[in-house]
Formats: sequence, C-alpha cells, structure tokens
Amino acid sequence: MNFIPCLAWVEKGKAKSCPDKLQLSADELKNLIEENKKSKKNFGIDGESDSDAWETESENENADELDEENNDEDEPDDDGSKNNNDNSEKESIKDEDDIDAKYNMDDYDNDDDDRPLLNITDVATFVDNKEDEYITDLDAVNQDEQEEDEDYIIKASDNLLVTGHIEEESSVLEIHVYNKEEDAFYVHHDIVLPAYPLALEWLDYHPSDDAPGNYIAVGDMTPVIKIWDLDVVEVLEPDYCLGEKLKNKKKDGEKKKLKYHKDAVISLSWNKHLRNLLASGSADSTIIIWDLQEGTALSQLKFHTNKVQSLQWHPFESSFLLSSCIDGLIKVYDCRAPDAECKSWSVDGEIEKVSWNLHESLKFFCSTEKGFVHSFDLKNTEAEHSVKAHSDGVTSLDMCSQHPNVLLTASMDKTLKLWDITNGFKLIHSQKLKVGSIYTAKFAPDSELPVAVGGNNSSNHLKIIDLAKILGTSTTETKESSQSFKTKLKPAKKAKTEDPRPPKKVKLEKPSTSHNVNFNGPSSKTFQDKQSAPQQSVKRIHKKYT
Repeated sequence: MNFIPCLAWVEKGKAKSCPDKLQLSADELKNLIEENKKSKKNFGIDGESDSDAWETESENENADELDEENNDEDEPDDDGSKNNNDNSEKESIKDEDDIDAKYNMDDYDNDDDDRPLLNITDVATFVDNKEDEYITDLDAVNQDEQEEDEDYIIKASDNLLVTGHIEEESSVLEIHVYNKEEDAFYVHHDIVLPAYPLALEWLDYHPSDDAPGNYIAVGDMTPVIKIWDLDVVEVLEPDYCLGEKLKNKKKDGEKKKLKYHKDAVISLSWNKHLRNLLASGSADSTIIIWDLQEGTALSQLKFHTNKVQSLQWHPFESSFLLSSCIDGLIKVYDCRAPDAECKSWSVDGEIEKVSWNLHESLKFFCSTEKGFVHSFDLKNTEAEHSVKAHSDGVTSLDMCSQHPNVLLTASMDKTLKLWDITNGFKLIHSQKLKVGSIYTAKFAPDSELPVAVGGNNSSNHLKIIDLAKILGTSTTETKESSQSFKTKLKPAKKAKTEDPRPPKKVKLEKPSTSHNVNFNGPSSKTFQDKQSAPQQSVKRIHKKYT
C-alpha cells in the first residue's frame, strides 16, 4: 500500500522564504558543548584513563564476589566430606567465572543504567568544522551545506505542493517545492501524521495572529481536524485542533452543548472571504461550520443522510456552501437564511466531487462513481449538460483559474482529461498516466497549466505534468480540437456579476468587507472578515522558533 489520497497547492509568495526551525546559534552550541564536557568530567568518564578506572572498579567488585563464592564452594558438606567434583572441573568453572568477571557479564544488562546517557558532546564536539582534524576536504563540505541551504530557501517564484502520503502503516504530510521556470520539484520537509489523511485544505488564518500565515487543515480517519503550520520545520504536533471531545463545562447552571464530528472527516473547504470560517464534511453525514477564531463549531448541518463526500464554499459569494452526499443528492446552503430549505439536485449514482464554476458564478459541476460529469445552473432544477467522461469513478474535478472554460477530470480508470466547457463538454485532451488509479488531481492556482496528480502506483504515485507543453504537440482526439483549445488560452477575466439573479432563496450578492451571516442554533452570530488582530482564544500547541 503506497498512494496519495489528497493534495493541496500553495500559491506563490504565501510561504516564508526561510521557514522557522529549532536551531541553536554558534555561541549557544559552544556553551552547551562546554557545559556537557564539564558534566561528563563529574561522572568520571571523560578521557581514556577515567573510563578505564570506571571499568577496573567494576571488575574488582565482581572479583571480590567471585572469591567469596569460591570459598563457599570449598567448605565441607554436612557429612564432613568435600564436594565430589574433580580438580579439572573446578579449574574449568574458575576459568568461566574469570571470563564473566573480566567482561563484567553479571552486570551486562545494567550497563545502560549505570553509565550516563549520550548527550550532545557524543555527536558534536566542535562548533566549526575547521576545528575538526578529521575533516580534510572543507570545500566539499561547504558546497554540500550551500546546496542544502539553497534548497531550504523558498523563492517568490516557488509553489508549494502539500500531499498526504500513505505507505503501509505510516502517514506523512510531504511539503514539496515546485518551480516551473527552473524545472525544480523536490520534498522540502515532511510531517508525520497520527492517522491516514483523507482531505487537505490550505488556509492563511490563525486566531492569534493578524498577519496571513501558511497553514494546512487535515481531515483524517478520526473526527478531529488538525491544523499544521507549514512555515515551521521539524514540527511534532499540530498548531491547533478542531473537534476534540472535551468535557462539557457548566455555564449559568446549564451544560454547554458542544458540536463535533463523530466519524472521519472526509472533506474540507475554507472560506476565503470570511477567513475565520472552515467547513468540514464527515462520514457521520453532518457538515460543521467552524469559527477558527473561537476554535468551536458555529453550526452543525444535518440535511444529508449519508457521507458528505465533497463540499466547497462559493469562490465569490461568502455565504454559499455547495455540498454533496454519496446518496446522489446535491445541496446549496445559504448561511444568510439558515431556516430556509436548501435548494437541491439529484443525480444517478454516488457523487464523488462537486465544484463551482470559477468563471460563471451561477454554475457548478458534479462527478459520479459511474464516470459521469454533470453541469448545473442555480436557476434550473435539472442538469444543463452531462457527459460519460470516464469508464470508472471520477475522483477529481478542477477548473483552471488562469484560463476560462477549461475543466480537468481524473478518474480511477487511470486517465486525466481536459474539457472545453464553452457549450457543453468537448474533449480536448486525454492522457493515461503511469500513476495507477488517480485519487486526486489539481491545477496549480497561479501558473500556466501545471497539474499535480496523485495515484496508487507504489513506485510512481505522484507526478506534475505541464499540460501547456503537452498540448503544444498534442495528437489526442483531433487536430481541430487541439488547435481550438490553443486559441482559448487567454488570461481569465473576473466572473461576470451581471448574470440574471436566481430565485429569492438563493439570491447572489457581491460580498463586502463586512458580512452578516446567520447560523442555526444558539450559536447564531454576526461575523466580520476582520483585518485587525483577534484575541487569542485557542491555545497554541506549537511555538514558532526563529
């Protein structure tokens, strides 16, 4: 078992150029080494003579014990006679005992307890490599360190690609650096995860920091969402968590009801307009909208009847949440009208993914496990267009943010396809990749058509392909369709806002800097996309080091 179940891109310029890590300065390291040397002298094991003295003392103690045992063996039995062992046998036993005494075998298992533990002086003796007489080629060492430093720095032209990687019983979050201009792609650092990852969502919000950050929310086989800081290397614990089951605290004589998931978190979506809102879908059939500022659930939506496989906030309208269930039902929830009935659509088969149209604000797409892709308009009750896109489940749907009318689909049938959606679905490009069955595929958010693809091929489970290069010499389908696609590769324009409005229940409004969003239940409140620093209300587990 070796595969990539989920991935997420990070836009250029969002990551720190030099991520934080725990690192001692030269002076701090020098002082620490000197202190540990003094500590070792106090134990009497610094230097060869002290170590020999420690071993000799131990041997003498064992030799004394051996003499006492031999004297006991020479004493007569109760009947006044000696033991019946002959002299040769006695000498053999004595030789064996001498070996035990010589190598301190009786106390062999206790050595680790008697000696002090290894410390920094056992692995670092010199602050500078120049002081180490055993390092003769300083130029080679310095060159290696320089190359490592260059790879460690994240450039303004670098994208980050975060992948969930499952291999046998281990789960790792791998943070890759991708630079299209330099043709560079490598793992920058990784994070060991406590459970199998199922969903990843990038966000820039932290409850205790006003400045935008660089975080990744991870949904896994547990009901708890973990948020990790991507700007900290060698981190062992998440920055903070959502949904931990805590004891209900009494407030004014009543117990406060806490909302949390009771099963795996399989879908996540961050609201880019109301930055403190994160939506999560679970195998327990519920959706929770989280307030990251408070670290608590604002509302728990229960209008689905089965696993919430996919959800997504609207890219322009802050209050619209699109979600789907494996029972074939799609819903759009309007946070401004929590008591209103959600507008719904249904399709045949389990729904794998839903995705808003980035360039037409009233439209969205869905894909199914039967290989179909459907296009919907909020004004209509039936699908506008449908296509049998793949021979197996369509696990990925993604629109290119840089070019309008370009839709990406990927499937368990091991193929990736591009579609022109100007009028229905017109196949532009089809490619069978060598990554196995495809679990996830996404366009880079701010580059010309690079696509990251994750699959279950144990020897080749992750790939980035530049579709712009491929389509330049594409022979798939017809030359006409390929040429038609090239003429459409123009920078995307802002989505039209003059589209006819949908029915009243799902009326779209242009988001402003201040939004009044009403939620169900006693936690209903007004939110603002604040630009000032909020009060810290979530205890931060991990501290940054500079």
